[in-house]
Amino acid sequence: MSIQSWPKHDRPRERLIKQGAQALSDAELLAIFLRTGLPGKSAVDLAREMISQFGGLQNLNRVSLAEWIQVRGLGEAKYAQLRACLEMAKRCLSHELQEAEQGLLASPDLFEQFVRAQIGLSEVENFLVIALDSQLKVLDHKILSSGTV
Repeated sequence: MSIQSWPKHDRPRERLIKQGAQALSDAELLAIFLRTGLPGKSAVDLAREMISQFGGLQNLNRVSLAEWIQVRGLGEAKYAQLRACLEMAKRCLSHELQEAEQGLLASPDLFEQFVRAQIGLSEVENFLVIALDSQLKVLDHKILSSGTV
């Protein structure tokens, strides 16, 4: 059933606008990204299939182009869009961390967010060095090696 035939208050895009992105399921968020489904399959249905096949929304950053195009209805253009969205998210998170008032990695959560912002979306292994001062403020960071480390 097409999303257009759903009541307006149930449609993912309208719900996002009214209730915020946090109110949507992973499948609904992905459906907004996909924009369209296939004949007989809504964008939400296609998103659910993708989430099941790829092991969750969190694994989309690890999906190769070859795996992506095996799903009927997905092609290179959507793959490029996905990679661009993931890179924008990475840069936004990195920027937010850099602008944080403290600029400190004083907790495991902040440390994890910082590392994810630097290498979390990479498809290969990375060796990241982070230089901290005695107050745990990031002085510098650099990826020394990528690929098989």
